[in-house]
This record gives sequence, C-alpha cells and structure tokens, in this order.
Amino acid sequence: LRPCADPEQESLLVADLVIAQLRREPRSRITVATADRGLARRIVDQLNDAGLDLDATDGDALSAHADGRLAWQLLRAAQTDLHHEPLLELLTHPHVTCGRDRVDRAQRTLGFEKEILRGPAAGAGLAGLRRRAGERDEARRRLWPQARPEMSELVDDLARVLGPLLTLAEGGPATLGRHVAALREAWAAAAPDHPYVPAAFAASPARAALAGLLDDLAAADAALAPLSAAEFAALVSRQAGRIQVRPHRKLHLPVQVTGLLEARLEHADLLVLAGMNEGVFPDEPRRRTLLLGRPWRERRGLPDWRWDLGLDAELFLRLLHGGRQVAVTWSREREGRPALPSPLVGRLLLALPRDPAAAPAPPAWRRAAPDARAIAAAQARFRDEPAARPVWAPTRPLSKISHTALHAW
Repeated sequence: LRPCADPEQESLLVADLVIAQLRREPRSRITVATADRGLARRIVDQLNDAGLDLDATDGDALSAHADGRLAWQLLRAAQTDLHHEPLLELLTHPHVTCGRDRVDRAQRTLGFEKEILRGPAAGAGLAGLRRRAGERDEARRRLWPQARPEMSELVDDLARVLGPLLTLAEGGPATLGRHVAALREAWAAAAPDHPYVPAAFAASPARAALAGLLDDLAAADAALAPLSAAEFAALVSRQAGRIQVRPHRKLHLPVQVTGLLEARLEHADLLVLAGMNEGVFPDEPRRRTLLLGRPWRERRGLPDWRWDLGLDAELFLRLLHGGRQVAVTWSREREGRPALPSPLVGRLLLALPRDPAAAPAPPAWRRAAPDARAIAAAQARFRDEPAARPVWAPTRPLSKISHTALHAW
C-alpha cells in the first residue's frame, strides 16, 4: 500500500515499480490496472519515456492519430488564412497528396516552402500566395520556356482543398451541417488515397472514430445554434481530444496498462492497482433510490446502490488475488484538493497497525543516452584512416570504336 502526494508522483512511482521488477526479473509479466484514464495516460507516457514498449488497452486520443491531426490541420490552415506554419504542416501530412504523385508532391512542397512561404508573402492569404507563385513561375519560364507552372498548380490545389473552409471562415456563423460538409469535402480533395467512406473504416479505427464524431455533430444541427468557423474548429478539437481510439494491440508484451475489469482475468507476476481514490473506484453511485425506498426495491428484486458497491468489492477482492505481488497506490491530492483513498482500500488500512508512510519521490526513468565519448572516438578513428590509393586497371590498345559511341563520348 503506497500513498502518493499527487497523480504525477503516483505515475512516477508506478513506472519505478515496473522498471524495478523488470530489472530483477526480465521475463516477468506486469499488469497496471486503473480506472482513471488520466492517470493511465500519465503512466503510459512515463513508461514510453523510459523506453518500454507496452500494451496500452485504453488507446490514444483521436487528436493524436494521423486522421485526427489531418482534420485539425485543415481547420487550422483555413482559420489562420493560410499562414505558413499550419500550411506547411498540412502539406507535409502523410495523407495529403491532392491527387498527385507522392514524390512529385514532396518536391513541390519543398520548393513551395523555400520560394513562396519565406519572405513577405507569409500570411498574405490565398491571393498573396497566388501572386507570389505566378511571379516565380514566370521567372522560371524566362529561363526555361518549357517549364511547368508547378507553384501555381500547387496553389490551385490548395484553393480546391481549402476553398469551402475559407468561405466559411470569411463568412458569418453557419449551421453544423455546413461546417461538417465543408470539412468532408476538404478531406476528399486533400487525401483521395485515404477516402472518407465506410468501406475504409475497418482498416482505420481512427477514421471510423472521426466519422462518428462528424456524424454526431451533423445530427445535432437542429439542436445547436449556428457557429462560426473558429467555434466549430474549437468544438472539433475538444471532442477529438476526448475520444479514445483503441489500437491494434501487440501480443506478448511484458507490460500491460489496462482497466480494472480487463485485469480481473489476468494473472501477473506484479499487479499494480493505481488510482484507488474515493470517487474513482468505486465510482459515484449511478442509481439513486430517491423515489423508491430500499425495502420496496428489495421485495421486488430491484438493485440499489449496495448492489453496485458489492460488485465493486468483489472485483477488488479478485484483483488482490490477481498477481504474485500486488501493489495498491492512490493520491492524497487530486486537482489541487485533498483526496481520500477508496473505501475498499480503507478496509485494508484498518488491518494495519499504522498508516503506511508516503512514498518517497521516485526518479524519472528515461532512455539511456548514447555514449558520446564512444561516438567521438569512432569518428576520430574514421578520420585517421589512411586515404585510399587508386589502383589503375591495365590498359589495352584500342582496336575498334563505333561512331555512335564516339559521338556519345
């Protein structure tokens, strides 16, 4: 039983317990179970910073996936009137091809950043980019008359992709249906190789989650007042940060970060029950018996709040027997306010002669940095190697040569 000062220290403590177990027994199986998604993300980040590849069943936020980032970058580029930073992030997104060859698009993007986005044209809007691209293409045509207007074509692609969103950004408030339709149209023009169709959702859970989000927003068209383009972009950003996308889980990883219900079927060498605070586990009662009293509900076989608490207590008892070693952690402070341990943990504390001492501040584990001295020594040895001496091949007298070879030479 290890109380911690706050969730950040608790995440550091859990990471320290996991790494210490792996250092003692490298082949041990470890499960970290918690009902607090925020704490789970902290723990995953700490273990990733330590260089561990783990099985996180909670997934990542939609905004952290390529599909969620593309939706946000489309909206952001339109909101900033094609400012160079969000525009370059959009052009370098792995999904964005605008219907052209990927290599050709990468070369054009590089030239566009060097010759168009740098200088006074940055932040000049679509008209300024079009004027600067026309001047650049005209200068190239004076040197090479057969040169294609590559920069003007790229600006035309941007106008085709971001045109609907720019129209809404320049206008007043619009309905959610118009905003959603404009975003889908921009997606179809920007990433035709990653279509926004139901047939592609099975291979891309993040795109399926984004589709569900936009469908929900379009369904709420009549319930919400018209929004400006900035308000719609903020709404999509907030909701994408809340939606969790479950990844395709890797098999046979030694460390697993999961929920409490999933962990009840696992048996590990080390089981860490994290975030065991009041209001987190057990959570607040979902069924309140305000209208019907407990005796009446018991006579008719209806559950009350004691039923939910009994299920949580049974789950907690199973988890305590789910590992060869079990550690229970909780925070004494959450969101700047004092926090109490779970009532179920309180029952365990009653069996102790004294309350457990607060856990000391654990170290922050990070990936081992490469040995700079070894790298410098290898570079010095490479520089000190003697230069290669060319070895001339034996010559033969010229016997014959064709006119075509002589002309090519």
